[in-house]
Amino acid sequence: MALAQLWRGAATTRRVGEAYFMALSALGVGSDIVVTCELQRPLAVSRAIAAFGELLEQWPALRYRRVRRGTEWHWRPPQDGAWRLAWQQLSDALARGESPTAADGGDQLPLRLSACSEVRLVFRLDHTFGNGRAALVWIERYFQRLSAASTGPAEAPSGRRQRLQAGGPLALFPALRYLSRHLRLRQRLTATGTDLRQPLMGEATDAAPGYWEGRFVWSQQELQQRLLRHAGAAESFSQVLTRRLVEHTLASCQELRGLGIDVVADMHDTYRIPPPGIGNFTVSLLAYVDRAAPIEGQIGALFGHLQAGLPRGIGQLMRLLSPTLPRLAGRLRGDLARAMGGAGVPMLDNLYTVSSVGRIEAGSLRQWARTLSLRTYTHAIYVSATTINGATAFEVTYPVQLFDSTRVEAVIRGFFEPAAAPQECLPTTK
Repeated sequence: MALAQLWRGAATTRRVGEAYFMALSALGVGSDIVVTCELQRPLAVSRAIAAFGELLEQWPALRYRRVRRGTEWHWRPPQDGAWRLAWQQLSDALARGESPTAADGGDQLPLRLSACSEVRLVFRLDHTFGNGRAALVWIERYFQRLSAASTGPAEAPSGRRQRLQAGGPLALFPALRYLSRHLRLRQRLTATGTDLRQPLMGEATDAAPGYWEGRFVWSQQELQQRLLRHAGAAESFSQVLTRRLVEHTLASCQELRGLGIDVVADMHDTYRIPPPGIGNFTVSLLAYVDRAAPIEGQIGALFGHLQAGLPRGIGQLMRLLSPTLPRLAGRLRGDLARAMGGAGVPMLDNLYTVSSVGRIEAGSLRQWARTLSLRTYTHAIYVSATTINGATAFEVTYPVQLFDSTRVEAVIRGFFEPAAAPQECLPTTK
């Protein structure tokens, strides 16, 4: 594929992702990816903080600041010394055992160390600066500092990562056919005029967005018993996770005629952009699933389209509808406000967003981390999965003002913890 075409595809992917998180931010939802790392051995807090300062000194991109120009966001190098002041305030808060706030410089850097103890580190990466894979590359570089290893380019997470096709210049036409088919299915599933998510929704309020958070860790044996033994011969980890989650949800909530599910994937390799890069190079593809049709075939078709690069065509369509970033962000802001207010909005009334980072099999991160997990905040029930050192950690978040917490928690717990309590389950306000 011509380099110019790859560049245009990457630019479209990045701009659509930026518009989405700009729209969420306007509604009061944070745009961070939160990475939680439980350590294999104790680490002195002072050393953990010092290593992050060394990382900032080594990589100039981590000193950038997000600035607003008109209605757009841009990442720019900071003014002289500004990043040092932000880091000093942030490190002082960490040394006091506190989680840095905006007043402590907690939102002045694209990647922050936001909580620190001898056995656990929590990082935050602005989602418009990078995606989950980029976050792990930066955090790998952090652990290289701790290991006194080579400070050359970090090894990106490896494992069951699939290379997605970028799609050609005519990707718009398959996208139009795909959307037309799924919107007709959505129309049939919502023939009664109610929101497709209605059985799991609560009383919509005008309160500031708050999110429930849950973290669940499975051993390798539990992963095999609960999930992988159900995988078909051609199903990837992400595919069997998505299918089983859909099957479990429909079995747990008989009133659901179907549901929308959004699957996200990293595009660095496809666009030949070495991670981490600056920008959210992530694609997503939504499908509506009909309870009355075979679930395995519907999820298989979704992943087939994802593999073929159809999301790029979706991005092209969005840019045609709103060719400038401010217009696209404004359009999404209105649609997201309705979707999070309980009004069914096509393509934004999905029940789930599923993201799988994959299995981390090399690098300093694997030498230090016992478990690793990522979470972010969207308009849906967000589910992520990350495997390291034989442990698979899942994180789940959802907006509490939209869903019936009693019913949704029962569905989530029934899938992730049939016998044991999660490590964390906290309703929080973001």
